[in-house]
Amino acid sequence: MAPNQRLDITYQTLYSELVQRSLDESFTSEFSSNGRFVAVEVKGKKYWYFDTPKREGGGQDRRYVGPVDRDVAVSFPH
Repeated sequence: MAPNQRLDITYQTLYSELVQRSLDESFTSEFSSNGRFVAVEVKGKKYWYFDTPKREGGGQDRRYVGPVDRDVAVSFPH
């Protein structure tokens, strides 16, 4: 295929769907449905963490996700 030739819309759509499914699966495997995202303030800055219940039954495991981006408002269902 020549460098300036475009793919047929069918192939573009197929590729896009495969990429999205891959991203969805990656997110699901990283963040289980029994956990929750929490914003925690540390030394005056907010960071996202992902909490999951410990298997032993008491407490939770907390994993760092990244800094809170103030430009993006995120709402999670309760």
